[in-house]
Amino acid sequence: MWKILALSFLVGFAFGCGRGEAIAPPPAVYDADENAPYGTGGLVVKVVGGSRYEPEANADISLYASMADYEADVYLARIITGRNGRADFGYLNAGNYYVYVWKSADGKEYKSLQAAQVQLARNLTRTIILR
Repeated sequence: MWKILALSFLVGFAFGCGRGEAIAPPPAVYDADENAPYGTGGLVVKVVGGSRYEPEANADISLYASMADYEADVYLARIITGRNGRADFGYLNAGNYYVYVWKSADGKEYKSLQAAQVQLARNLTRTIILR
């Protein structure tokens, strides 16, 4: 009986893992930062795209303090990603923010508006997938 279970596990593993499908990155990762100034946390936005979740260069990222600021297009900071698809906004006051990502490629526009919660003494890496 155990041989049948072991064989079925191996067959399922071989067929399930051999497809080469990429696993989506987690949307948010928090890391402790004991060097953060009082009342702040860090924010890094990582933009990825494609079926393999490759870093997206030249994505335009705007950071907003509120939805009203987003609607009025009054941003706190704006960064264009480099080849690594990352934008480091540094330390921000703890709280909720809105991250808007825009990119034009191959005649298409890609847009995404996501929330980001900056927590005290923690660095947030917020991954946004453009589709």
